[in-house]
Amino acid sequence: MVSLLILLFVYEIRRHYKRNKNRRQEMDIGKRSRSSFIITILITFPLMLVVVIYNTSLLYNASVTEINEDARDEVKSTAAELENYITSAKTTLRVVSDTIDLMKKDGLSTSEIDKYLTSQTQIQSKNKDAPRDLQK
Repeated sequence: MVSLLILLFVYEIRRHYKRNKNRRQEMDIGKRSRSSFIITILITFPLMLVVVIYNTSLLYNASVTEINEDARDEVKSTAAELENYITSAKTTLRVVSDTIDLMKKDGLSTSEIDKYLTSQTQIQSKNKDAPRDLQK
C-alpha cells in the first residue's frame, strides 16, 4: 500500500516537471538550483518520515510479541517448578504416612514415632528450603 502511494507520488512529480519544463528552462541557474533543492527537501522529508514511522511500528510490534512470548514461557516454567515442588512434598507425606502406619503395626512407641517425624522434618526442611542454586 505504501509503495503504491510512493509510486503515485513520483508519477505526479514527473508529470508536474514535464508541464513546467519550458518555464524551468527560462529561469536562471540560481533560481533553478534553489527551487530544485527545496523540492528535493519537500519530497525527501515526508518519505523519510513515512519510513521512520513504519520501521518504528514494526520494531515495536516485534518487541511486544517477543515480550509476551518470553512472559508466557516464564510462567510455564514457574508453574512446572511449583508443580514439581508440590508433587515432591505430597510424595514425601505419603511415604512418611505409610512408614508411621507400619511403625504403629510393629508396636513402636509414640516417642519413637515422634523422633522419626522430627528427623524426617529436619531432613525435608534442609532439602526443600535450600536455595535453588544449591539444589541444582
